Amino acid sequence: MSFSLKKIRKSRPFYLTISMLLYFVLADEVADTFLVKASSKILADNTWIHEYSLVCFLLGLQIIFSSLQAGFSDYYLRRKSMIVSMLATLISIFLLKIAAGPFAWVLIVSVSIKGILGNTLPIAWSGISDETKGKNIRFFLALSICALAIGSWGSLIGVPHLTSKLLRWSVMGILMIGIALAFYYSDPEDTPPSTQENDNGVEPETIKNRSFLGLFTKECSGIYRIGRKLLNLLCLNAFLFSEMSFYQILFRIEVFETYECFMRVPLAIGIGYTAGTIALKFIKSIQDRVVSAIGISISVITILTANILFALGNTDQLIFITLFAFYSFGYAWFTPALFSMIMTKEPLHNQGKGYGLLESTDSLASLITFILIFKTNKISCVQSLSISSILIIISAIIFVFAFRKDKSSQLSIGKDE
Repeated sequence: MSFSLKKIRKSRPFYLTISMLLYFVLADEVADTFLVKASSKILADNTWIHEYSLVCFLLGLQIIFSSLQAGFSDYYLRRKSMIVSMLATLISIFLLKIAAGPFAWVLIVSVSIKGILGNTLPIAWSGISDETKGKNIRFFLALSICALAIGSWGSLIGVPHLTSKLLRWSVMGILMIGIALAFYYSDPEDTPPSTQENDNGVEPETIKNRSFLGLFTKECSGIYRIGRKLLNLLCLNAFLFSEMSFYQILFRIEVFETYECFMRVPLAIGIGYTAGTIALKFIKSIQDRVVSAIGISISVITILTANILFALGNTDQLIFITLFAFYSFGYAWFTPALFSMIMTKEPLHNQGKGYGLLESTDSLASLITFILIFKTNKISCVQSLSISSILIIISAIIFVFAFRKDKSSQLSIGKDE
């Protein structure tokens, strides 16, 4: 049975494996969205735990543990790490059943398990990178972000139409399918980097001979090594501000019903991002920094145009939807290509720490934006657009330095060759 299972894994079609990884992304986002929404319902009549504090707590845990858990998948392999993260997520959702009334404190346990052990997304991103071997990785990462959007909006649409019990069991069913698929997922070349030979041809200390503390120390130093590189630092900050610009609009729609001017924005985002993702499939030869530059330029121009038109009193919804579709088109180019700029410089099967840093940055952007929109929940649509415009311009300015740094490093490599 073991031999035949390995044989099946090795012969599995490429797109089937990618589809499984995209399913893991979708399942994780469905669970994340449901956990937040279900928690707010449970806490409706509770005074000592505030739902906003719970969301901040979850995001804070993800900021810390995304990098660590995804990084450990470099050593313990993607499949085992995926099973652990999805099983932890399943347990956190199951605990919601008893987290009511006097047992509302169980929510803290549920959120803690999800935030510490349920970071599936960066592990799935690492698996996608392993499978594609870095070839047109930005297209497949863009597909994963589409899966994120489907998981998030699908959950939001389902909440009003299904009972809490039925919705909870549906989410648990999606996760159980994901766990079953994870048992069959494996990259044949997914080898712990600690068992591979180094540049001198000498085999280093194997993972079996390392203590957990030794691995943890190695993990932290690896995260620091990736994060302190100037190019990576610039890209992470450009990503942070672009995410805040994007979330600053999206979160207002999800949290407040008063921003009617943005109600059709999710439709525009879906259209624009899908079109941008499809376009990525056909521009394989263009360098990542150029694709990112084009993408951020489109996003900056369109959101500034929307801001100016709204300020002048032109609130035509068709124009607004069109502009946001182009904004999302640019975003579909900018973000995945930015990821690729960082990750293609790291060795294959050793990229979990990098993707974990990206997910930690995304969680930090969510946390800052979440606090921002509750502090500015009475501002107008024009003011909200102005904030998004400022944030995306800051992102673009930081990216200019990242673009130059990447270009100069590529020139240096070319001279050395």
